[in-house]
Amino acid sequence: LVAFVGIAGGNHGTSLCPPGSEGNVVSCDEIAAGTAWLARLNAGGEIYGRTRWMTVYDGTGAGDPAFAGPAYALSPRLQGADNREFPGTYHNDLRLDPAIVKIYREFLESAGTLRRR
Repeated sequence: LVAFVGIAGGNHGTSLCPPGSEGNVVSCDEIAAGTAWLARLNAGGEIYGRTRWMTVYDGTGAGDPAFAGPAYALSPRLQGADNREFPGTYHNDLRLDPAIVKIYREFLESAGTLRRR
């Protein structure tokens, strides 16, 4: 893997899976804060190898309902990655907004994973 862009990923949990939701919603068994699955995922460090890493997220706890409130606002961050906050941006807009797409596309192009337009 040469480069990775995580767009609003539940790396440290999501407000859509509050404590106690495990077992009720299948995906919450993995991405609720504090699950064994997330602990294993992050056990060897949040980034690894020669891969270039970027995350894209709201960061305020107000724009993206998947990461609502201060407990989840920074969940998409990965320690050691190029972490990009777009305050107040809604979840789906993080992958579609042309200005944001330009940023992560340039990141992928600079890593050699996409041909420049």
